[in-house]
Amino acid sequence: AFLKVWRDGEVPSQDITSEFLNLKSAQDEGVPVASLVVPELLKSHFNGTKYFILATHYIDEDKLLPDDVLPFASALVAAVDDLNSKAGILHCDIKP
Repeated sequence: AFLKVWRDGEVPSQDITSEFLNLKSAQDEGVPVASLVVPELLKSHFNGTKYFILATHYIDEDKLLPDDVLPFASALVAAVDDLNSKAGILHCDIKP
């Protein structure tokens, strides 16, 4: 799993929520993005500080062979196109 953690106040909370919602929207539309471990943005407190936590699974990481570069690149372009056309968001919207 991959955990992305923000300390409250470091980044505007609406940006954190937006990143989570955009990732969830992409996943709900079937765009191949890292899937959420839990279907919500988690909040935690430690030593009096509030944290926001986004937990995702890694997308399968296989070793890329030279003959696979062009098919992989084509699949990546298709996924980014799906992100825009199906989920209605840009890649940069997922990770501000």
